[in-house]
Amino acid sequence: MLLQVQGGGAVVIPSLQSAPTYTTGVCFDASGSLGQCLPTAAGATGATGPSGLNGATGNTGNGGPIGATGSIGATGATGAASTIAGSTGASGNTGAAGSTGATGVTGATGAASTVAGPTGATGNIGSVGPTGFTGATGPIGATSTVAGPTGATGNIGATGSTGSTGATGATGATSTVAGPTGAAGNTGATGSTGSTGVTGATGAASTVAGPTGATGNIGPAGATGAVGATGPAVAFTLTMFSNSFAVPPAGGGVSVTATCGGATTMVVSGGCHSTSLSNDSVSASYMGAPVIAGPFAAPATNKWTCSYTSGGSTTITAFAYCK
Repeated sequence: MLLQVQGGGAVVIPSLQSAPTYTTGVCFDASGSLGQCLPTAAGATGATGPSGLNGATGNTGNGGPIGATGSIGATGATGAASTIAGSTGASGNTGAAGSTGATGVTGATGAASTVAGPTGATGNIGSVGPTGFTGATGPIGATSTVAGPTGATGNIGATGSTGSTGATGATGATSTVAGPTGAAGNTGATGSTGSTGVTGATGAASTVAGPTGATGNIGPAGATGAVGATGPAVAFTLTMFSNSFAVPPAGGGVSVTATCGGATTMVVSGGCHSTSLSNDSVSASYMGAPVIAGPFAAPATNKWTCSYTSGGSTTITAFAYCK
């Protein structure tokens, strides 16, 4: 053991007398108890030695116990009244509810109010009281002249056992009225085919025509006949007639008709022409007079009509080739 702490608080090093001797001063008695050194025992103060290296930082010690709360100091003197209102302090804790005071003396009853007071809150429903004893049965009342309500239908009783079959009754007299027709019986099996009967005599010729028989199937197509000889060529001369129309700048829908003239009375073909293919668009070219909408009748055979949608400022010409 290196250190001993005595009951009075002194620290003792038992092996201090046999310890090596050093130049530093340590004060202890013959028993090895450490103590304060007298000023006369201390030598002159030596020069300050160089600063030693800083030791490593020791571990942080555990926090000591929190000290007891100090007593509240005496209340200081009241300062002069401030001319500026201080901030509102935090609300204090709600104090414990005081005991209920004694019931005061009931005041005199006030005069009756002419205005109905508010309806008080509905009180709690009291607990159901015990069932009272059944009273004695009263005397039977007089018979009612009005029928009472119909009682609830009772439960259907269990089906009774089937009774034994009664004896067969005597046969009744024959009825003079026909009984109902019985249900049709099942169809009997088909009988065997009878033998062929004798052919009867031929009857007299009928004076009424019999019904027309069904149309027979169409027979196969016959072979194509030989091509007939070519007829003589008919020569004719076509004469061209034309009619032109200058379309105004506004343009729009335009119909131009060419008509056969002179000795020619039938148009064989016709044609149409515009001075601007980019500005005009042909919508119809046909034999006959102009037709806007149907129904269409047989056309005139001596006319040829051209219909255009025109952008304007062009010339449209219709041609009729007649014979």
